[in-house]
Amino acid sequence: MWTKMLGVNPPALHGIAIMPKRLDLSKPAHVLLREELSELYGINFTEKNMVFHPNRTQQYSEDQAREIGEESFVRFDWVGDFDGQRYHSYTQTPLQDLIGVATVRIPPDGPRRTDRLTSYIYDQLGIRLDPQDIWIEWIPEDAIDVVIKLSPRHLALKGEIRGVYSARRLEELLTNAELDGFTRS
Repeated sequence: MWTKMLGVNPPALHGIAIMPKRLDLSKPAHVLLREELSELYGINFTEKNMVFHPNRTQQYSEDQAREIGEESFVRFDWVGDFDGQRYHSYTQTPLQDLIGVATVRIPPDGPRRTDRLTSYIYDQLGIRLDPQDIWIEWIPEDAIDVVIKLSPRHLALKGEIRGVYSARRLEELLTNAELDGFTRS
């Protein structure tokens, strides 16, 4: 995530990536962004002193993005030493940069709406997504492959996850390869 905050000057960090390190993607997006901003600005932001606007991340127009050098911004209320509303410009981290191309197996009788696949994503990939983090699309009953797109309003990430409707294979379900003295080959 590339970063700049309007109204606050971080110490010598203008234009430096703040999210290339290993992230705990099991945390909600607002916690990830709050932790990154706390680290960037050297301020201990909490849920009490930093409240994100309900619209979440908003995208700049193409012209604005070229001019500013960032794709999006988030608005938040800052309570404490700097009371008031602030804007933070940044570009969400591409999910593929963190986990590569990921595929989630969905049972054949699984949900047929993308925002209802969050539990499969969390269980198999460890990525916490709320339904509003996913672009809502209906999936045809005969579809086998699906592209699950993250909403452009996601606070920390952008990108997509591949979904496949299929039964899970036995070797994916077995956690113990040694069964009564016999081993799988």
